[in-house]
Amino acid sequence: MSSEINKKTDNFLQEFNGIKSIIRSKIDNIQPPSNGDTSEILKANLDEIQSDLERMKFLLAEGSLFLPSYTLKSAQDAFNQLTKDYEQKHDELIPRKKFSFAKKTRPPNSELHRGDKKHSQDVIDFVKSSSSSPSALHNKSTDADPTKSVSFKDLTGMSIRNTKEEGESIDVTGKDVTIVNLIDCDIEIQGSPKTVYIDNLRNCSIKVGPVSASIMVYNCNDSRLHLVAQQLRIHNTKNCQFYIHISSRSIIEDCSGLKFGQLKPWYDGMNCDFEKAALDINRNNWQCIDDFNWPSKSLKSPNYELILESDQ
Repeated sequence: MSSEINKKTDNFLQEFNGIKSIIRSKIDNIQPPSNGDTSEILKANLDEIQSDLERMKFLLAEGSLFLPSYTLKSAQDAFNQLTKDYEQKHDELIPRKKFSFAKKTRPPNSELHRGDKKHSQDVIDFVKSSSSSPSALHNKSTDADPTKSVSFKDLTGMSIRNTKEEGESIDVTGKDVTIVNLIDCDIEIQGSPKTVYIDNLRNCSIKVGPVSASIMVYNCNDSRLHLVAQQLRIHNTKNCQFYIHISSRSIIEDCSGLKFGQLKPWYDGMNCDFEKAALDINRNNWQCIDDFNWPSKSLKSPNYELILESDQ
């Protein structure tokens, strides 16, 4: 088994380092056209780098299933640095404009509850038949296939859901979902994505239907997440509650103040999405947590606690 893991790790590093070198070269060498026209050529080049970063991100998600913790951390650090450099280069060449969504005002008597905190917010129902908001949620890269990915990025104080209350909703089945840079947001995603990548949440509530592969969580604080997957890995996260249904053992690293409870179905048709994701609804290791920062096998890590059903 160890030789098989070593082979997988070697293959991962070969592919990962190859992509890393390509992205680094593109970031270092990209320049605005000499004629000053930055509209088309430059945007296409930047989108190409973004597509490479997406490819690297999901390579990391797959590698999380077998990579040693130090190798995974090193790769994640490299990815974060490249992402930071890309964002800086993008802002230097094409300053970003703030994005606007088509919004539907929440009825006056409707309130969002997160703990004892109440939010009166706008609601986004992203539906295929609506105008511009659905496409904004997709990866807009020229090379990335928008039919294979959905993204929620850089949002504050928003409530977003893909329910079927207003027609046919965007289908996330088999797609890669990215949830990044959210503050005070409520996200509900029904369906069965392939993978989910979550990074940099503050005071958010996230609900995602059954995920056929893995969920990666990074840099989250003071949030509540309802997650179903084959595997869950959580890094650099503090003071969050996780209500989960996980087939294998969950892994945490560089975390503190986490709470884990057993997930309860939260939408009609969730059982069907379990089947689509090829997950056993009767197999739930929600209480099985491995802390990479806590070597003791006999004593439970102080970095998390379990939420009993009576306390939920």
